[in-house]
Amino acid sequence: MKYYGLELIEQLCREFGPSGCCDPVREALVEQITDAIDDYFVDRVGNVVAKVCGSGEGYNAKNPKKVLVCTGMDEVGMIINRVSDKGHLKFSLVGDIDARCLGGKSLLVGDGNRAVKGIVASKAIHLQSPEERRKLTPARKMYIDIGAESADEAKEYVDVGSMATFDTPFECFGEQKAFMRAKALESRLGCAAIIELLRMLKSGRVKLPYDLYVAFTDCSQLTFSAARVAAARVKPDFAMIVEAREALDYPGVAESTRLCALGQGVAIAFADGCAIYHKEHTAELRACAQKNGIAVQAVCGTPRAQLGGSVQQGAHGVRMVSLGYPVRNLHTPVQVAKVSDYYAVRDLLFSYVKEIKE
Repeated sequence: MKYYGLELIEQLCREFGPSGCCDPVREALVEQITDAIDDYFVDRVGNVVAKVCGSGEGYNAKNPKKVLVCTGMDEVGMIINRVSDKGHLKFSLVGDIDARCLGGKSLLVGDGNRAVKGIVASKAIHLQSPEERRKLTPARKMYIDIGAESADEAKEYVDVGSMATFDTPFECFGEQKAFMRAKALESRLGCAAIIELLRMLKSGRVKLPYDLYVAFTDCSQLTFSAARVAAARVKPDFAMIVEAREALDYPGVAESTRLCALGQGVAIAFADGCAIYHKEHTAELRACAQKNGIAVQAVCGTPRAQLGGSVQQGAHGVRMVSLGYPVRNLHTPVQVAKVSDYYAVRDLLFSYVKEIKE
C-alpha cells in the first residue's frame, strides 16, 4: 500500500529499525519507491540504493553523470546483552542516547518481525540513597521489563542480541496541527522527502540530464561507514545530503549557540564536523529556494559530524550540498519537527534536482 505526505511519515516512523536491524524499514522503503525508479539494490551493509535513469537534454548515455541523494534510515535503540534469571533484560545503548530520558519509557523489543512490549525500569527513587539521587543512573543499572518471570519465559520472545527501540506513536499537535512528534523523525523525515521526490519526478515526467541515485543508509546512529560504502559503489559526480539538524530553539539557550530553528525552512549548512559543502553549489541551492519561494535558513556554527564527510570520503572528494530539516530532541523517545519544514525540504529537493549544474 502506498502512503503520501504525513501518512507516509507516520508509517515510516512506525517501522522497527535501530542501527543494524533495519529489515522492516528497508522493506517499507522498497515498497514505497518501486513504482518510481528504474532499478535498486541492497548492498552488503544493508543500504538501499535506487536509480532513476536520465534521458533529458544533454544526457550522455555512454558516460552519464551521476548525482547521489543520501539520507540515513536507522534510529537509536538498545541491544540486549544479558537475560537475568528473573527474566529482566540488561542492555547497552545503540546510538547517542541520554540515559536521563530512559526511565519508564515504553519499548518494542525483538527484531521487527516479532517484537514484544517492554518498559525501561531501574531502582525506584524512594529507595535510592541521597548519594544515588545526586547521580545520573547509568544505562548499565537499568533493565527492560517485558512481563516475563524467568529467563526461559523471556527467551521465548527475545534473547541476547535482540534489539529494542522506543514505542512512541506519531502525532500532529499544536495550533492547526503544525507540529509533529514521534520516534525516529531524525531519519524517517529524510526518507519520506526522498520518496516523495522520486514520485514527483515520475508523475511530472521529468527527464534529467544525469542518472539520479538515492541511498537510504544503515548504521548512521553509530558510524557513517555505511554511507561511505554507498558512495563508493555509486561514484557520484555530485551529492546532496538530506539529514536532521539539531534545533536548539529552547528557552534559556542563547541565540548565538542555536544551529537552526523550527518553522524557518530548510537548514542549509556550509560545513559540519567532517565536511565543507561546496560553496558555489550551496549558493545555487539558496538561489533556487529564493526563486521558488521556499523558506531556508543558514545553519549557524559548525555542527557535529554528519553523513556528508563519509559520502565525500567514499566518493573521493565529491562536491556536495546539505539540505537539513530541523528536529528537536534528537536521539530521544519523542522528537519534534514542524510540518512546514518537511515540505520545504521536499520541495527544494524537487526544484534543485532539475537545476543542478556540473
